[in-house]
Amino acid sequence: MIKYRLGCVLYKVDMAIGDDNALREAIHACQASRQAFNRYTHPIRWSEVSNTLAQILQVYGDNIRSLPVLEYAVKCSVQSLQVRTPDTAPLQWASIQNTLGSAFFLLAKHSGEWEYMRQSGEAFRMALLVYRDHNAGRMAIITERNLQRAERQINSSSEQHAQDPVWAQSFNITDESYSFDWGSFLSGSSNDTGSHVSEVA
Repeated sequence: MIKYRLGCVLYKVDMAIGDDNALREAIHACQASRQAFNRYTHPIRWSEVSNTLAQILQVYGDNIRSLPVLEYAVKCSVQSLQVRTPDTAPLQWASIQNTLGSAFFLLAKHSGEWEYMRQSGEAFRMALLVYRDHNAGRMAIITERNLQRAERQINSSSEQHAQDPVWAQSFNITDESYSFDWGSFLSGSSNDTGSHVSEVA
């Protein structure tokens, strides 16, 4: 638990001063915490740590433009979803889906792979349905914005693909479309849902 708290503190340090060293240390701390909490004996804590690790990996992967780091972020989110379900923990599940959507968005940004953006939109869409069902107003608004931005990229790429079949394999994302509000990324409690959600700015 101490390692996890240390990772969260280091993540906040990066948010304040933009320190990649703090991000690397946060990643190591969360990885150590994930190993300490067994998935089968402490599934909820393990899932929480995994989701936070995914969030930190996204920031770091985006900063250093690393596809392997971003792919690891996706893996951590997917693993976290294997513990949390929309039936047992709907708002937490939606938060993880939003994290997954953000990871796929960044993979699309750095790789140009069409499929990642489609998966990003799907993850945001599933999160939004849950937030709306549970009247999580602020979270729903943020996630809807994320979905709209992903859909704009998908629609733009579809138009390009109609003109050039090469776009079936790759596409470009404009700089104005992919920046994130990383400051709201840490897991924790909020006034209306019990979890934080990231926004695509």
